[in-house]
Parts: sequence; C-alpha cells; structure tokens
Amino acid sequence: VTPVAMAGAYGALADLGRYHEPYLIERIETAAGEVLYEHDRRSYQALDASVAFVITQALQEVVRRGTGVRAQVADLPQAGKTGTSQDSADAWFVGYTPTFLAAVWVGFPEGRVPMVPPVTSEVVEGGRWPAQIWKALAEPALEGLEHDGFPVPEVDLVTVEVDVERNCLPNPYTPAELIAERSYLVGTEPTERCKEPTGPPIDDVPDVVGLPLEVAERLLSDKGFLTDVRAIASDLYPPGIITRQRPAAGGTTSADDGHAVVIWVSTNSRGRSAVPDVLELDQEQATTLLESAGWVVEPVLGCPSEGCDGYAPGQVWGQTPDPHEVLQDHSVVRIFVAPPR
Repeated sequence: VTPVAMAGAYGALADLGRYHEPYLIERIETAAGEVLYEHDRRSYQALDASVAFVITQALQEVVRRGTGVRAQVADLPQAGKTGTSQDSADAWFVGYTPTFLAAVWVGFPEGRVPMVPPVTSEVVEGGRWPAQIWKALAEPALEGLEHDGFPVPEVDLVTVEVDVERNCLPNPYTPAELIAERSYLVGTEPTERCKEPTGPPIDDVPDVVGLPLEVAERLLSDKGFLTDVRAIASDLYPPGIITRQRPAAGGTTSADDGHAVVIWVSTNSRGRSAVPDVLELDQEQATTLLESAGWVVEPVLGCPSEGCDGYAPGQVWGQTPDPHEVLQDHSVVRIFVAPPR
C-alpha cells in the first residue's frame, strides 16, 4: 500500500463515501497559456454516505483522546488513524479535516527495517513521528482558514440521546455527564431503556480489595455503584482477585465518573508489550492512552529537579518504566505530572 493509495481511500471517508482517484498533475500549460493537458477528474460512490459519516465520527475520537492525540490541531474538526506494524518497520498516520487530507508513512525505503533503538532514537509508532509530521504539515496549510464541520448526509441517519457508557437510552438515574447525542444508521439505534444504574449510590465506597471479582461486583452493585473492571499483573494475588480500587474504601464517587468504582482484578497473563510514550501529553490524554492499552496508571504530581518552568500545568514530564520498555501486560506505569501553579 502506498501513501497515495491510502490518501485516496481515506478521502472517500472524508467526502461521505465518494472516492476520488488520486492524481499528481492538474494541468500543463505553455508559456503562452495554451492548455496542453488537463486532468479529467474521476470519482464514484464507493460506500454509503451514512456509513462514511459514522466512520468519521469514530475516527475523530482517535485524535481527541486516542493514539492520534499528537496530530491534534487546535479548534479544528479532525479525524485520523494511526498504524504500526508488529515489527515496527512501518508507521502510519492518515488524517483529514473537511478541507485537508494527508497520509504519512515512516519507514526505510530499502526494506523492512524495524525502527527500534539503536537504529532509531526510539521505537517508532504511528502516534509519534507520523502524527507529529502530519501536524507540522496541517498547521501552516490550514492557518487562517475558516472551517465548518464535516459534511452530514441527508438520509439514513438518526440522532438520539444515549448513555454513552452502555449504549442504551438513559433512565432517570443516568448521570447527566454520561448522556450525549449520537448518530446511528437508521435501524441500528438503541431503543431499550438502560437497566442500570438502578438508583443513585447510597453509601460510601466499600472495601473490595482482596475479594473475588464476582463478590466485589455484587457488593458494589447492591450499594448502587457501577463498576469499571480492569486487569492488573500481580504476583501477590491469584487470578480473579481485586488488588486495588478507585476511589479507596470510604471514599465517594461523583457524577463526573458516572458513580463508577474502578476495580483492578489480578491476571495470570504472561504477555509482554512495550510501554507507550506519553511524555509531553497532558495527564488526561496520557491516562486515556495508557489505560486503553491495558496499563495501570499511577499519577504523581511534582516537578523535576530543574523545576517545572518548561512544562504546562498537568503536562507529563516523566514516566517510569521508560517509554518503549517491554513489560508484562497490565503492569503499573507511573506518570509524573507538573502540578497546578
């Protein structure tokens, strides 16, 4: 697959499913202005407009809070997708706004050379160098232009208010922060009312550390709390036991998190993965990126020895283990965050 072909494919998503054949030369003229050649633009409808619209909605989340956050250009509607081959020999970012699209590939032209130290200064991933290159291209190209949102198809979509955590219609106890409008293809929208939560939390958060998962979930549910279950590597507990929780025992949840208690259950997974690089991201972006990849995040507020002058409040200035270090899946990653000023 070439970058030109990839750009053409994503161009169809940007234009409500209409594929425009990529080309390099628009027109050739003589010095006197005589047109010797003019490209004959060809296009066709490659997929349903409503399908392309829903895909673009999903790809906007990649840039807002996913692996493509480094490509984010402020105040622009923007969609995109990162890609990294398993051997790190290819890294991609393809991104688009309503008026601009670019496909970026990073690799060695002579063949499949893994882009890992010492060949490169770091493990190259789609969300790092390609996303940063895309942003460097897009910012000057789009500077000063007014931007409307992505085009919306006239048919085959319906917009409803849903509980975004459960993809069902909100009930009287659904926290307002979890209610948002979502567009669906007609016939695929949720129609059933959410069965949870059954009421507001009625007590402080109980202590569930050390309990089996099913017991912890039942105890939290009986007290009106939702649960967000995540995995964690643990040498202290057998598989299926809760090793930590957020909030801690005796604490309280809030509507901001949907009154959910996050619980980590021990796993005997022996898989190993490279830790993502979250340096210079803000705390929310870094946490989302790490947790979506299955890591357990411990934020630490503070400044490096030379001070925080070079960092914005909430920006990640350090992490341990180091970026790209290979660890057992679901291990703890500590991020060091510049405090508020």
